[in-house]
Amino acid sequence: MTIKADQTVCRWSLETPSQWVWEVGEEPAAVALSPDADLIAVGFAGGALRLYDRASGEVIAATDDAHGNDINRLVFNADGSRLASGSHDGKARLWQVVYESGRATLVSLHCLEGHTDSVHAVAFAPDGRTLATAGYDGRVGLFDVENGEGKLFDAHQGPVLSVIFTPDGRSLVCAGRDDFLVKRWDLSQDPPPGQEVTKAQDMLLWATLSPDGRQLAAVGRGLVVTLHDLGPSPAKPRYLVGHEQTVFRAIYGPDGCQLATVGGDATARLWDVQTDQLLFALRLPAVSQPGIPPMWDFDFRCTPAGDCWIAVPLTMGRLALYRLPYLEPPESIR
Repeated sequence: MTIKADQTVCRWSLETPSQWVWEVGEEPAAVALSPDADLIAVGFAGGALRLYDRASGEVIAATDDAHGNDINRLVFNADGSRLASGSHDGKARLWQVVYESGRATLVSLHCLEGHTDSVHAVAFAPDGRTLATAGYDGRVGLFDVENGEGKLFDAHQGPVLSVIFTPDGRSLVCAGRDDFLVKRWDLSQDPPPGQEVTKAQDMLLWATLSPDGRQLAAVGRGLVVTLHDLGPSPAKPRYLVGHEQTVFRAIYGPDGCQLATVGGDATARLWDVQTDQLLFALRLPAVSQPGIPPMWDFDFRCTPAGDCWIAVPLTMGRLALYRLPYLEPPESIR
């Protein structure tokens, strides 16, 4: 049970989460759940892209040459009609998800170029009209979704590993790996002016915002999850302690009460960010491989049906899928 700041209560089932493990062959590197969680997009280390039907586990669309190198990240837009991918080949791509006779197909729309090194993250603006890209070249790209045109600006000293728009779409927030900085950029100006939000004590791998934009979660090599309240009054950072190795990514739930994380300790964890407590940890079905992390990516998605899903592509050739049912879904996902 979680008590929210607005005095409402979210009740979670105490049953063990349902778990599925799919053997997907080659090494999966990136994953994205569609808004209704009916489709699972998986990007592979060799550049292949597949769409899976979540209910049956069947591949319903695939392209083996989506990218010329590892696919790092995938993201659906708000209505699930488009998918974006970012890759080590230095490119991002936009795909149309087309439904015909009850089946989905992938249609390539645009190849987004300009980065001189890997594209590590992609994010749609809230209105779906702009795609942001984060590159190892230290730049952030802003591309028009309709025509594929865009421009890039210098954002960090060293690789930019994450990017996310603020809820109003007027700014974006990104994390730099080598300078340990999280920065906010005002998109009302060209080029956007940047402002330092916080500086980590160790290498940053990801930073994300709560749905209302009032809290930021930053993760990386420092093992802990750091929470920054972004209200008008300065507040000390809070820390979620539990992961035993590098934390790769963090994703808020739709009501902002929970935060999901995955780490090199082969666990997925769900945290209550109102009380800073761990709700539960899932030991991922990964076999240790020397020098190879068990995963790089994951996705966390809640649906109006009252289910939350966690999907984790494991580098050993598996996809782990978990269903976390609410007893009473919060209003934010109904």
